[in-house]
Amino acid sequence: MPEYHILVFMTERKYNPDDYPHPGEVLLTELEEIGISQRAFAHFISYNKDDLVSVCAGSLNVSPTLACKLGRALGTPPRKWLELQMHHDLARVDTREYEDIRQLGAPLEGEEEGE
Repeated sequence: MPEYHILVFMTERKYNPDDYPHPGEVLLTELEEIGISQRAFAHFISYNKDDLVSVCAGSLNVSPTLACKLGRALGTPPRKWLELQMHHDLARVDTREYEDIRQLGAPLEGEEEGE
């Protein structure tokens, strides 16, 4: 039987959305520091300029492919961009969507283990 790893998120740690900007904001800051326009950078990494503008505006997410292109061009691990995206997304999850789901195998409220 295969071993499954379950990522536990947002059960013990609360994410504050203000602490996790969209990766496009981070990218825009880096491009400004380097002194290259979004259009020129899009051309440099062979990426659609309108899509890059959307990423920088926070209206389009960073894909694994874009993360690889950003990593190669900026000398960062692609994982950095994907983790920024993941944390940004997790910080915006509505906890009401899952808060009443109990862990598999956990007793129901009011029940003791073994009942």
